[in-house]
Parts: sequence; C-alpha cells; structure tokens
Amino acid sequence: GVETFKNLSDIAMVKAFALSEQSRTGYFAHLVAQGGYDSRVTLVNPDSVPQTVVITAEGLAVLGVNTAAQTLPSVTVQRTIPPHGRMSESVAQMFNLPAIGLITGQIRYAVDANSSGLIGYADYGTTDGVVLASVAPQSTGYSDFFFSQLADGMGFYTGIAVLNVNNGPATISLDTFDNTGRHTGSTVFTLQPGERRARLLRELIPNFSQVGGYAHLTSTRPVLTYEIFGSDQSTKFLANVPAQGNWLKPQPSGDIITSVDGANVFSPDGSYLIVPPLALSTDTKIDVSSLATQNLPRTSANEVPIGGMQGAPSRTPFDIPARLTFPLRFQANPGSQLVLLDYEATTGQYSRTPFFATVDDSGRNASAEITQLGSYVIAAPESSVAPMGGSSPINSVTGPPYADSVARASVSTKTASLANPKTMIRNSANFYKANPVQHLWNRSWTTSALSTAGGMGIGSFWMEFDFGALYNLSSARLFGDAKGTWWSKSWTLQYKLNSSDPWSTAFSGINAFFNNWSTQQLS
Repeated sequence: GVETFKNLSDIAMVKAFALSEQSRTGYFAHLVAQGGYDSRVTLVNPDSVPQTVVITAEGLAVLGVNTAAQTLPSVTVQRTIPPHGRMSESVAQMFNLPAIGLITGQIRYAVDANSSGLIGYADYGTTDGVVLASVAPQSTGYSDFFFSQLADGMGFYTGIAVLNVNNGPATISLDTFDNTGRHTGSTVFTLQPGERRARLLRELIPNFSQVGGYAHLTSTRPVLTYEIFGSDQSTKFLANVPAQGNWLKPQPSGDIITSVDGANVFSPDGSYLIVPPLALSTDTKIDVSSLATQNLPRTSANEVPIGGMQGAPSRTPFDIPARLTFPLRFQANPGSQLVLLDYEATTGQYSRTPFFATVDDSGRNASAEITQLGSYVIAAPESSVAPMGGSSPINSVTGPPYADSVARASVSTKTASLANPKTMIRNSANFYKANPVQHLWNRSWTTSALSTAGGMGIGSFWMEFDFGALYNLSSARLFGDAKGTWWSKSWTLQYKLNSSDPWSTAFSGINAFFNNWSTQQLS
C-alpha cells in the first residue's frame, strides 16, 4: 500500500513498510535545507523497546551563485525513540544549519547492533509549502539499476543523486534511452569513498535534452541513488523516482556466475565485469583481467592501445549486454568516447566492434557495454594521452614483491608498519584466491587494493615474519571486519629471538569479532 500527505499545495507519497524492512542503518542520498528549502526526517520504532539512533548530516555544502560551494563540517545528533514511537524533525533545526544559503548534503543514521532497526522516510520541498516530495531510506545499494522516468528539457528537469558508501572508489556508467530503446547519451564518472554527486542530467551528459525514455546505471560497487524531476519554469511540482535494480553479488574472477542472479565480477588488477541477471543462458565460470596493452601492437600509425580487458571463455554470449570497466595505461581525455576494438592474439590484428568505451571524469578508467566475452582494446592518438600521474582509482596497487627469505636488515628508524611482504618468510598458504597473502602490505586499507583474507570456511591461517633486527614494539593491532567478509573471531601473537628458539606467546585468543581495530599493548 501507499500513503499520501500534503503541505499547502503539493502532495507526496510514502510506500507502506513491512517489518522485514527495518534497518539498523539507513542513508538519504540527498538533502536540501535553508535558502527557501528544507528537509524533514521521520523515523519510526516498531519495537516494544526504545531505540537510540545516531543521525549524521555530512558532505554539507553551501551553494553560491557564480561562486564555488562553501563546505561545512559534518554534524551528528543522537535521539532516543520510545517503544512504538516516532520522531520527525526539520533537518535545518535538527543539525542547527546556518541560514547562509542553500545547503545540500546527505544523511545517514545508525542504531545499536542489538536493536532491530527503524523504518521511515525523508521529505523535502520549499518552505512556502508549494512543492513537496518524499523518499525512503536506503541501506543496500545497487550495482545495476534503472530509472523509468526521464524529463529533461521542454520546461522540465531531471536530477540524479548518487552516493558511494563503500570503502573503495566506484565507477558509475550512466546511459539514457528514448521510448524506442535508442541509445541517446552516455557518461562515466568515478566516486571516491563517501563521495556524493547530485547533478541534472543535462550537467552529466552534455547537450542532453529528452522527455520520455529511461536511464540505466551500473556501478563497480553498490551505490545508493535516487532521481527527482520538476519544472524549470515554475516551482509547482517536485517528484521523487526510486531506482529499480539489482544488488549483484561481488565475486572474484574465476568463480561460477549463477545465470538467474548475475554477478559483479572483479579481478585483482582492477577490472570489473557487470553481468545482469539472466544475461547468461546457463551458469558459467568466467575469468576477467586487464590486458597488458604496452605489449600490444599499435592500432594505427599514430594511435596506441591505452587500455583493454580480456574475458574467458572467449565468445561467451550475453543475452542482455554486460558492462566491462577497466583501468587505462595512459591518462585520456575525460568523457571521450573511443571505439572498442576486438583484439585477436593469434594474429595480432584488431577489428572494430559496434561499441564505444567512455572514459571517466578522472581520465584513468573506461567503461563499455559488450554482448560477448573476448579481448577488447581501446586506442587513442599518442599526442592526446599523458603518462599516468598515479595509480588508477579502481586499479589495485601492486605491493612489494613477495620473498621467501629476507636479508638481515639494520634497525629501522621509520614509523611504518614492520609486517610487510618483504619480511614474510612463510605462511599457511590457505588464503582466499582473490585476496592472496601477497596483498598484505603497509597501509593497504587506505588504497583501493584488496587486503589479505583467509579462504572460505577455514578454521585459521597464519603468517610468519622475520624483522631482521631487534625492535622495541609497544603495540600490535588487527582489523576484524565482522560486518564485512573477513569474519575474524580471534587472533594470537607469538614471537622468538632466534629461529631455533621455541615460540613465546604475547597474547592468545583475543577477540577480533567486530568491525574495527583490535589493539593489544606489548611489554
């Protein structure tokens, strides 16, 4: 069912919520406040016990006219909702936002892990009560989703807000189609962790003007999003359009994709293949990886391969187009659309496909639709590309080479982590194949690189390091990530001075079953 409510003149609609939709965390991907607008957050506690919720407004910016946006610090408040109770507060008042212009941002909320969670919605509109719209919170993102309404032009506007709440960057591809299914526009952009982008379609896709049709978005990581549309010529209506889509299971290259579910396939080198549900006719094991284009022949006298991706089994067809995203060897012009070439390794020849790859706004990644697996390359004039000024935003950073033995080293004066692949001398060898032990290096959690993880269903794993000298260590720590995919329950640290000495135990069976650092002091 649905419920409608109104202010002075406009009407908003809220869908009915089942108890199964209670969520301990929720996000509203876009808020507006001040400057003639306000948002209101309403949360309901269906349980018979009180729930304490922490609500944060972040990514706040004051939009100026012909001036750069002024950023504001995040604001966090706490509320306790009584049993079967309800809270409803103005965003401007709740977070005490200053009346210095139109403020935009996003909202997230979270309740204690022992709580069942909340249901609710946010509504937003003008303070004079002329326009009003509402949106439900999101707790689970989509990797492959659609918006069934487009109206940008002829006096209408359509805007899309996308929020990346992942720990790594997400590259989003946006394609628009008219009522006949004809492709009318495309853009690709990358959002860093915690970044939100809210734009009109005409800002995302240059010269875009279309009434009718639909939009299709894919993302290398699940993102939260919604769409609004209204009138350019008057503030008489405002409407929200929720996304309809699929959460695709992230799975490493080499695993079997279930046809009915699809998957978001990733490789350690930063390539992604988004396979929609029912795109494959049967369950299929698929491998994907980047192509080493520096070893490939030129595509023409003045063009060089700048990026590519290969998939196997080669020529596997997709009944629904799949989307590949891959890092580039050279930095290309953002937004440029380059012909996708089919590369035949046995002959070293290229052939043109009907598809184009779009370079994202960083110039470091490209994305294209394909209808079958193969080896694909994009090329650009050598004069139009530049050396990469750093690692690709979605490309895993290659760690130091793994060594089975390590030369003795002098005592280090650096403050970096001592345990890195250069000092590892042996390990249990039962690590998850997409997150191998070679991925353990200092500060890997701050990059887009995958960290080390044990194999599925194992009881334990271990690594042994040789520091090469004596160190006066004060603490040791491990990240448990119980809410993610590691599920570390406990950890033990042993040490010895000489290789022939028996092991001594610094600590044993310390709890690590939480999504944070487990730190132990050493004596």
